[in-house]
Amino acid sequence: MSASRFMRALLCRLAMVLASLTIISTHAHAQAEADEAEEDAPAAEKIPANLSPAAREERLAAIRKQLSASRSVGDRGENLRLLREQEQLSKGMAN
Repeated sequence: MSASRFMRALLCRLAMVLASLTIISTHAHAQAEADEAEEDAPAAEKIPANLSPAAREERLAAIRKQLSASRSVGDRGENLRLLREQEQLSKGMAN
């Protein structure tokens, strides 16, 4: 194997290792954000108990829009928070 082929192969492997480390680091950062969001106050504490059905439906529609936006940017912590709030709001509702 010539020296230039060896160097190209070495650089290619190095690039793959660096790409893998970047992916792992990004995943770890997203997981840390999700864990921080989980430690925040539960969504149930933030939802008023006497919310009217119309206000509840309006809030659920807003949550669906926010979920769509946060999914497009990959904000896992915000997704988790919104899904918990959606779950609390949806309890006891028909479909």
